[in-house]
Amino acid sequence: MKTVLNVGSGGVPIHQQYAGWKEIRLDIDPCVKPDIVGDIRDMPVVLTESVDSVYSNHNLEHLFDFEVPKALSEFYRVLKPGGLLCIGAPNLQTVAAEVAKGNLEDTLYESPAGPIAAIDCIFGLRKFTKDNPHQVHKTGFTPGTLMGKMQAAGFANVTCDGDDTNMWATGVKE
Repeated sequence: MKTVLNVGSGGVPIHQQYAGWKEIRLDIDPCVKPDIVGDIRDMPVVLTESVDSVYSNHNLEHLFDFEVPKALSEFYRVLKPGGLLCIGAPNLQTVAAEVAKGNLEDTLYESPAGPIAAIDCIFGLRKFTKDNPHQVHKTGFTPGTLMGKMQAAGFANVTCDGDDTNMWATGVKE
């Protein structure tokens, strides 16, 4: 059975593409009851080349920009050769276009957590950031910057696509 490491898992179910996989949930917040309480910048309890995929949905933006390469390096380390990295993040290129139109606090879309505005994509979902400092956004990405950081970390076959305000990037450890 294939194994996926769901980093920054929170309480959100993993994407359906991982149905039938063994899921290991890692999160910095013990309140969400992950399998491993840990930090994506340093995951010593996750063995080198031990997982088939790393799934990182909306958590890289919670790091400072200078910390992102360290997290990507850790993702690369724990992936088996041929393993897949899948990253979801706000697409600040399209979010910035909304801000330029004056739509800073207007609802862009509805999520399971509630309405999302451009200000939430930039700084973190307001209803969560006031009580949980882990939810604050400290950096952001466009498709080009996210792909560039993944390639710099050694990932191959990097692609990025997504809807208007969210994007999904994938890369393979060769």
